[in-house]
Amino acid sequence: MGSGRKRGLYRAIATMLSLTMVLGSAGCGTGSGVESSVEMSQASDKDSAGTESSQPLEKETTDFTEGSKTSENSKAAETSKASEEGSASTETAKAQFPEENVAKEYVYDFDELVNAEWIAENKGAHPNGYSKIWYYWDMMYEHLYDIMDNADLSALDPESGIYKALSIYREQRDPSTRDKKVNQSIKARLDRIDNIKSLQDLYDLYADEEFARYDRILYASPQSTETGAYSAMVMPLTVTSDYEPMNVMQESALRAGLTGVGVSSKRASEIIKNAKALDEIILKFYDNITSENYAYITQSMLNNHGVTVPVIDILDQLGSIGDSKTFLSVSEYYDLLNTIYQPDNLQLIKDHFAATAILRLAPYATKDVAEKYCSLMYETTNPEAVLKDYLDHWMFAIASDMFAQEYDREFVRDPALDAEAKALLEDIKVELKVAFKDFPWTYPYSNKAFIEQKIDALQVLLGANEAYNDLADVVLTDDPIDNMVAFLVSGDRFSRRVFHQTLADRAMTGINMFDANGYYDYTQNKIMLCSGWLSMYADLKKNHLAYEEVLGTLGTVIAHEAGHAFSRNAIGRDHRGIYRNWMYDGEYECIMGYYDSIETFFDGIDVGFDCKLVGEDVIDETIADLIGVGCCLRLLAKQEHPDYDLFFRTYAAQNVAFYSAKSIKEAATEGHLPGKERINYVLGQFDEFYRTYDVDKTSPYYVPQEKRLKGLW
Repeated sequence: MGSGRKRGLYRAIATMLSLTMVLGSAGCGTGSGVESSVEMSQASDKDSAGTESSQPLEKETTDFTEGSKTSENSKAAETSKASEEGSASTETAKAQFPEENVAKEYVYDFDELVNAEWIAENKGAHPNGYSKIWYYWDMMYEHLYDIMDNADLSALDPESGIYKALSIYREQRDPSTRDKKVNQSIKARLDRIDNIKSLQDLYDLYADEEFARYDRILYASPQSTETGAYSAMVMPLTVTSDYEPMNVMQESALRAGLTGVGVSSKRASEIIKNAKALDEIILKFYDNITSENYAYITQSMLNNHGVTVPVIDILDQLGSIGDSKTFLSVSEYYDLLNTIYQPDNLQLIKDHFAATAILRLAPYATKDVAEKYCSLMYETTNPEAVLKDYLDHWMFAIASDMFAQEYDREFVRDPALDAEAKALLEDIKVELKVAFKDFPWTYPYSNKAFIEQKIDALQVLLGANEAYNDLADVVLTDDPIDNMVAFLVSGDRFSRRVFHQTLADRAMTGINMFDANGYYDYTQNKIMLCSGWLSMYADLKKNHLAYEEVLGTLGTVIAHEAGHAFSRNAIGRDHRGIYRNWMYDGEYECIMGYYDSIETFFDGIDVGFDCKLVGEDVIDETIADLIGVGCCLRLLAKQEHPDYDLFFRTYAAQNVAFYSAKSIKEAATEGHLPGKERINYVLGQFDEFYRTYDVDKTSPYYVPQEKRLKGLW
């Protein structure tokens, strides 16, 4: 363990991590991560590779969950100032707890004790489940849509981003106002594809920013390498981007869109037939991939394999690949390019292109065409709702910061909130440093410095990306299709600008502010609290929160996101988000042993309706929960008369959730512990909880001392 030999397995993870998406975020609440586009989210399942691996704790390594050490070097670390502070905090905490003979409130199910009334009040209205976060989510969107539907455009600067975004939103929001000119505008785009006469014409069209959106064969998704540089994964997609042949309903939707905008029935059938034929070639490509060993492909490599399509030139003109002028793909991609890009296949390529274009444009056609398309494509009886969701997705993906500015001014903005959050993060950083003092470092001083540098560099952002698209390049016209396309292209263009940021200039971008959630971006070591969560906190603050309540809300969320800096996909990255192969023999096994203990603890736990947790699914969010609560308990222990009961109740009240048989399966697999388990089992890992309450040892939520996931605490 003291040899300094770095584990080969950890180096292998570095290679796999290089394939990770640029924005690798982890959320704090129930719900989703970040989407950059519908297409990218549909492609991610196939493109993403697993990046974590677990190793058992070696016999000579003492259990990390007991805070023990494995070497004389790590014993020596106990003499540090951080260690003394940690011991003092522990002793202070013990002194502040009541003696054992003092009566404590009886607890069988803490969630039930705190939240029974709230659950009873909400179950009737929400039979499929509900949570406190969802309540604030509903409140947020009620306010947001009031702004989007009713804000006075005449009071806004016509050149401002918010004016343009609201104008396009309202123009698209009511399809009944669209006349046949929109169908003609879509048809003109299809005609431009149809007029292609050669492969060179096709390549020229690929380089057009609008038409690049319809290209599936050279589909490029941005990637961050382990060194922090940018590249792109280039892999083909099917027309529907789901790696499956078009089904009957999708073919019908495609036909309805094509004929609806003026394509003849015969031509529509031909487009569908040819698009399906090219899809079959793409699907065969995926079937024939013998390994997922991606390599950086250069122009000379393309030349050596006889590839004539100018992939790098096309993507470089768009800014879709990194400065190295290379892209990631598999070796089978050469053969695919040579198979597809032949003069005899020109019609297949054109019709695949046209099919993709109509599926992207049909939602903006006239009301009859758009709704028929949606009812078939999504097999729904409520196409109007689908159209609204489609529109909302793009509005929030591209313009959420501008909407958030209007929203925050009315519902969130407290000038003191920024300072409060940043000060709290600084306090949390101190406790994180102390918490890591007992990690069994092989080289305690160098590794301690690495961890402390990462902790010191943590930043928290509130309700606004550091950089966002102001739509300055969008020029509004009297054509709703031109306007919507300009909006979408502007979003693509901004994403590509972000893609080329230098390491020094890198800024947090692309997070939808309308989320009642928080995120940690491990590629930048930054925390974001979105407008939805901030509006919840602003609402709570109207009641003049005590310090314990601040810790139970703002504190646990910030500390949770900071905790993600030490989850599986982030532990190996430094203060700038760059992967570093920095852990030595024994250290990697030790931290992975702790992750394994979380998996073992939760694996198979019944969460109701015969649904059981899979321990692997909840590791990363649970370690963040444990770090979040642990940090706040350390801070609370420093107070003169801490009210632990108020802190625990506040945490429980903010994480309350209940589910039905229909909703529990999603809740149990989305990464976080479901509400009751997130309350009872997370709090149940801490001695302070048992010192505050008389927890019934027969309760299913009672955690015996020897089984508690002490971890860093």
